[in-house]
Amino acid sequence: MPKRTPPSAQMSLSLQDTRPPRVTLSPGAVVLRGYALPQAEALVATIHTLAALAPFRSMQTPGGGTMSAALTSCGALGWVTDHTGYHYTHTNPFTQQPWPALPELFLHLATTAAQAAGFKNFTPNACLINRCSGPHGLEPTAI
Repeated sequence: MPKRTPPSAQMSLSLQDTRPPRVTLSPGAVVLRGYALPQAEALVATIHTLAALAPFRSMQTPGGGTMSAALTSCGALGWVTDHTGYHYTHTNPFTQQPWPALPELFLHLATTAAQAAGFKNFTPNACLINRCSGPHGLEPTAI
């Protein structure tokens, strides 16, 4: 008699997300759930390109500790921290070069997300990218 696959192994366990795609937390604070997902692959590829120009680095905090997230930036300014404090710079302190330009993909995503959140005249000029250790390895997140 042939082996039968248990019915549970044949079921799809992927459930549809029924949460609302837009949630206003308070005036000026909006969650746009899944907003960037359609562009996820292109965003990750762009982050890899940026990291080749301005590598991720684990920075020292003013108190002497090392940040758990590695960071890089793009656009007119980059966020850095060292023994003197937290600040923005026009140049990458590790390469002494200007930060890479803000990619068109990031510019478009930030502008359209801001518009969807009610900020009609927002124009981004910089992006901080964190690489955090997660359950699946290193995962970049852009702010």
